[in-house]
Amino acid sequence: MRSAGSLLRRGGTLGPRWARQFRLSAETQSPAGLKLMLIRHAESQNNVLQREVEERVRLGQITPEQATKDWLAGRVTDPPLSAKGERESHLLSKHLGPKLVQTGGAVLVSSPMLRALQTTAPLARETGFQCTVMPECFEVGGIYDSGGSGFLTDMLPPTGAWNQFQTEKEPRDRWFDRAVSVSDWVQSPEVRDMADGRPLVMVVHSTFMDLLLKAVLHLPMTHGDDGGSFFHTDNTSMSTLFIPQTWSDGMTGPGPTLLSSNATPHIPTGGA
Repeated sequence: MRSAGSLLRRGGTLGPRWARQFRLSAETQSPAGLKLMLIRHAESQNNVLQREVEERVRLGQITPEQATKDWLAGRVTDPPLSAKGERESHLLSKHLGPKLVQTGGAVLVSSPMLRALQTTAPLARETGFQCTVMPECFEVGGIYDSGGSGFLTDMLPPTGAWNQFQTEKEPRDRWFDRAVSVSDWVQSPEVRDMADGRPLVMVVHSTFMDLLLKAVLHLPMTHGDDGGSFFHTDNTSMSTLFIPQTWSDGMTGPGPTLLSSNATPHIPTGGA
């Protein structure tokens, strides 16, 4: 018996043929929709530590158990960008800033974590756009093991929804709840009207972006550690979606479309 895959490879059909017709893109069908650009923050000091620890595991120099100890001993609760991360953030702003200005502007939103704010700052300076800090967009886990110090930045009050987990990580069910809540917000008519034809550009984090993409695209809300899929994103990569007006008004017609994922045209071939 031939498999479904072999049928498709050989041009076979699994059911009635679809009538051929010209298919309009979601953007053409609903030009008043919202373009959403999700950007992962630039390389942080913790990213550097993670890469170094993982390399030592690959070389057989330490065990995974020792790697966990080294990671926990060396990590910073709210890390700043590394030197490479600072270069990445400037490359991003020089690439994206003029494009946003030329096409009429953008709504900038950032996670409250320092590495996201430092990634957004050059872009805000390059464009002159005001940046809104959205506390709900912090990375999964929150600020933990901080000894009460919380965020290193003084741009936010010392307490808030983003800073409740100073001795242990944010519970996993809260990760999913936040992603769904932010997804509902970006797909709302209020946000579309606020953007007024401009793209919504959000600087967030790797794991939170994975969950947010799944929520917007109505995919199963699973985590990679649980055997689910995972949207990998490199530092300062851009993932762009389009949310049709008819969808944000009443969830009718074409749904959200993923236009591109993990794009880094601003990063040279040899790295930043």
